[in-house]
Amino acid sequence: MMKPAFALFAYTLFLMANGWLIARCAGLQLAGPPATLPDTFTSTALNFSLLTLFAVHHSVMARSWAKRWLARWFPQALERSLYVAAAGLLLLLLLFFWQPLPEPIWHIESVGLRALVWLVFAVGVTLSAASTFAFDHAHLFGLRQAFSDWRKTEVVEPEFHTPWLYRQARHPMQLGILLFLWSTPTMTLGQLQLALGFTAYILVGLHFEEKALIRQFGAKYEHYQTRVPMLIPNPFRPAKTRP
Repeated sequence: MMKPAFALFAYTLFLMANGWLIARCAGLQLAGPPATLPDTFTSTALNFSLLTLFAVHHSVMARSWAKRWLARWFPQALERSLYVAAAGLLLLLLLFFWQPLPEPIWHIESVGLRALVWLVFAVGVTLSAASTFAFDHAHLFGLRQAFSDWRKTEVVEPEFHTPWLYRQARHPMQLGILLFLWSTPTMTLGQLQLALGFTAYILVGLHFEEKALIRQFGAKYEHYQTRVPMLIPNPFRPAKTRP
């Protein structure tokens, strides 16, 4: 029962961290850092270091050599849960120590425009969550692997297919994250650094993820690339190019 318990712990940790991230992007300061640094340069350096630590973890743990090393110490059924737990812990660490830097970058006063921005924010949150259910939510977060191992049943790896959201954009989850990162009627310097850092991480990560998907699915994914845009849906695509 230890493996399912750890998988549930990792999943809960990740949900908590992402809930905090969404709240931070909405302008809610749920908790301040334990210490506020004295100047903008030092605060920016700390924020950049936290972002780098988070990005390096994702990059390293996604590499095949790192997975082989982890397999020497941890059961394969927990490989994905370990990744999810580490991501959740590092995101919580980032948000806990993040320097808010409240200097305003922009502030929208129009009630109508603010409502529109919040609508886009809500669409982004919904899209990022819905995208995880378009395939196999439990497999994505390591729950299926851990529970299947406990029940002594085989885990079937998801096959390549394109549910509705993935027929509009190849990476709708990342599109949703980008939407809620930037859709705020009041953008502070600290929030701008957060949005810029995660945007850079997402774009660089997608570059390597696309290469990995080509290695995994070959010509099938290359054909998919020619038919569906990476992030921004194009409603004016000719019907013959739709999957």
